[in-house]
Amino acid sequence: MEAKIDEILERTKNIEKRLELLEKSATTMDEHIDFVENVYDIVKTPFAYVLGTYSSNSQNKLLTCTKNENENQDKLKTIGNDNNDNAN
Repeated sequence: MEAKIDEILERTKNIEKRLELLEKSATTMDEHIDFVENVYDIVKTPFAYVLGTYSSNSQNKLLTCTKNENENQDKLKTIGNDNNDNAN
């Protein structure tokens, strides 16, 4: 009977040790999540601005291949750009 009690106590100690490790891990993960959320709060507005600027610029500078019939060669024409520079 005493051996079973000792075994139960040993298992209980092991469970408590594992629980402490899980609590430390959860605390570390909580701190990491807080860090990531804080960084995101700081960079989300500038990131959205850069992304929006890049997106609108890439649409304005969409390149299409057009055939120049006079010279019989392919040229690139920038769509939506006032300076329609053709590359040779």
